[in-house]
Amino acid sequence: SGTLPTPLAKIDKQRFDSLRLSVSPAPIVENQGNRLKPLGTSPQGYFFSLVDKWNIEKQVDFYYLQQLPKEEIPFEFIRQVIKDGVQTGKIDSTQVNRLVNSLNTNPDALKRFNDKLIELLSDRGQRMINFYLEGDEAELEKRRYYNSANADYDVFANIFDVALKISPPASGSGFFRYSSTATGADAYLPECLEIKYHYFSGVAARLKMPLSANADSLLNIAFREQQKALKLESNAAYIHNELGILYKYKKDYVNAEKHYLRATSLSPAWAIPWANLTGLYGIMNKKREGLQASATALKLQPGYQGSYVNTGLLHEKNNNFLLAEEYFRKSIQINSRHYLPFDRLGFVYMSTTSYAKADSFFLEGDTRKRGYNMVPDSDGDGVVDQYDMVASPNIPCDFDTTTVKANDVIGNFFIALQYIRSKQPVKAEWKLKQLIRMNPTHPLAFHFLGKLMYEQKRWQETEISFQYALRNYLSIEQFDLYCDSLKKVFTRYSQAEGPETAIGQNHCVFIYFKNSWFKRTDTRYFLGEAYQRWNHFDEAENQFRAIIQEEPEEMGAYKKLWAILESRGRYYAAEESVKSFPDKQTSQNELFAFYHRVISQKPDV
Repeated sequence: SGTLPTPLAKIDKQRFDSLRLSVSPAPIVENQGNRLKPLGTSPQGYFFSLVDKWNIEKQVDFYYLQQLPKEEIPFEFIRQVIKDGVQTGKIDSTQVNRLVNSLNTNPDALKRFNDKLIELLSDRGQRMINFYLEGDEAELEKRRYYNSANADYDVFANIFDVALKISPPASGSGFFRYSSTATGADAYLPECLEIKYHYFSGVAARLKMPLSANADSLLNIAFREQQKALKLESNAAYIHNELGILYKYKKDYVNAEKHYLRATSLSPAWAIPWANLTGLYGIMNKKREGLQASATALKLQPGYQGSYVNTGLLHEKNNNFLLAEEYFRKSIQINSRHYLPFDRLGFVYMSTTSYAKADSFFLEGDTRKRGYNMVPDSDGDGVVDQYDMVASPNIPCDFDTTTVKANDVIGNFFIALQYIRSKQPVKAEWKLKQLIRMNPTHPLAFHFLGKLMYEQKRWQETEISFQYALRNYLSIEQFDLYCDSLKKVFTRYSQAEGPETAIGQNHCVFIYFKNSWFKRTDTRYFLGEAYQRWNHFDEAENQFRAIIQEEPEEMGAYKKLWAILESRGRYYAAEESVKSFPDKQTSQNELFAFYHRVISQKPDV
């Protein structure tokens, strides 16, 4: 006697009986034609042998099933599955009729049916995870941003919710925990279902980010779901890889690295976490580790586009523009739908002053981004995830430039950028010089003015602008502090927490400003190139040597240096510069090519 600790679910008996009747097929007629009637097969065996081959993810409305009481779910599932098959003759109505009758009258049969249904649903989700771990191209495609609207991860979250609902409750704690009274696999089944429920819920939330203006909220949901999954299962590589992606979005690179590395240790033959590590190490300025991760990813899955994109990003960040171009082009050969390699080739060609090529690739990238919320940290790709430190050339930004005041160093710089992008160099030069008069130590204006002068071959003004850019240079840490101080003065560019308000609606302008930061070596490259074209070879040599001193592993600077020395007939100095390259294998290859060139041109040297 006494009260029950948990009230039983109330079932509408009239509705329930109606549902059972609606599931039952029409009375059997003698002439069944050529319908399938497997001899000796039980009704449940017959039903699941058919369902196992069908795309139930598309055929069944699992969201609707979620809303039903537990007792109604198996009958509604059968109804949705057979609704077309009986009329078209693809399903034997005799077998289905016997199945429904047995579920109505035999509790053991109903339990066996639910067990088989749970197993079927669990296997469907596990199949997707296995495809992901195997690097299956179709599964990887579903996780890319341009398929985010059609990805069915929400469906799988619903599927596992339904499976949990009809699974037997664990002892004393509801559906979601280990049962000490159960035996074998059944003891852990509800927990396995819950792990997959949280995993797919998290992936579904993250993949919605490219289509949402509220990406931060979705990121928090995704993070909470994966943390719940990790608490239940700490040795699943796919959960650790997903957490690596989410920590990267949060700019917690230490934890991102930790989870990617854990994924590689749990699943050493899986290429994706190695590819993700490649891009992450580029952000963390760990070039050597990035190259090692890239080599592993490319070896494990040579046809995986993500490895080439992230390797290209790594080389681009280190100013190895020839290698960056090679990897970005290879990634496009594998898959030409993704915007990122086109965008990055645009930046590579801008860095090498191939402006016509740059514009054509920016246009291709823009075409592939239309309709998506492709601001930093919201690509939602899930396969290749290291995009957040890359400045997008066309972040959507509806900003009224007429509201910019004369002392607004952020807004006026944004206007200058728009003049540059729209090929109005006279207006861009005027605006940048106005900025410099307003703020003679502006950390960005001189660099961009120098690039304008460089494009117009105004070498003396190029030299002056870039020398001032070097003098006013701020490291990334110093620049972050500078940006923080500006946001306190110009509050209209601060990030809004909720819906756009007067404060925060122009945050995209601040993103443009912050993403315009450049490395000191970028300025030196332009200055060195300008000196070389101006026939000031000694000054050009000094700039490339300065780059090598600041970044000893920067291959591009070595190549520029020995090309200058070789062109001026300073062969011994060129030879020494080739020998000094830190990567000895590359040094030997370049040295062989150098000797071949010199001997063919100057056999008497």
